[in-house]
Amino acid sequence: MLDAERGRTDELEALGLVGNELEMKLAGFTNAFERFVMLGGVRALKKVLRWINLFLGSLASAVPGVDALKEVKEAVEIGIDEAEEVSF
Repeated sequence: MLDAERGRTDELEALGLVGNELEMKLAGFTNAFERFVMLGGVRALKKVLRWINLFLGSLASAVPGVDALKEVKEAVEIGIDEAEEVSF
């Protein structure tokens, strides 16, 4: 059982989802999300989506179905961009 757990830890480490890399991603996402909740706005939402993209990019190579989720997020970003173009 320990070998299997170590293998999963190694895989997460290779994806940048443990230790300092994970802490950096979580801190960045948390800060962006808190700013969005407090201030709202499209710019803040876009920053949250960019941080989410870091996680999805890391997970996509190891977790089936994450690519589809990443595409949905990208479609939302495109919709935001198009709405911004129309409103100006």
